[in-house]
Formats: sequence, C-alpha cells, structure tokens
Amino acid sequence: MASATELHKMHMCALKGQENEELIKSLTTNATVTCGSCGAVANDPKYVCNPTQTTGVSAQGRGAEKCPGC
Repeated sequence: MASATELHKMHMCALKGQENEELIKSLTTNATVTCGSCGAVANDPKYVCNPTQTTGVSAQGRGAEKCPGC
C-alpha cells in the first residue's frame, strides 16, 4: 500500500508545483470533484486532498496554488 506522501504526489496541488501541465490537463478534463481545502478540481477524488463531489466545474484556473498541506 502506498504511503500518504506517495499518494499526495498525485494530488493537484503537488502536480501544480511540478508544473506538469499536460498531466494536470488530462486529470481535470471531466472534473467531478473539488478539493475542499484549495478549490482544485479533478476527474477523480484520489487526485485532491479533501474531495467534495460537484457537478459542472471548470478546470481552468481553479485552486491548487493555495493548498495548506503543501
């Protein structure tokens, strides 16, 4: 089983810090969850720290730059 640190490397806030735009784009094209901590959006809850189910969110310019855990 992966550690919390290893799993966090695939969260939007950590990916944004790596400036991997292509990966971020692929993980946010059909966003269904929003991070309750920083507002980042993702296609799957496993890609945010504090997932909240949502509908009709835009992946453009949403959060991840202000995650308190990073």
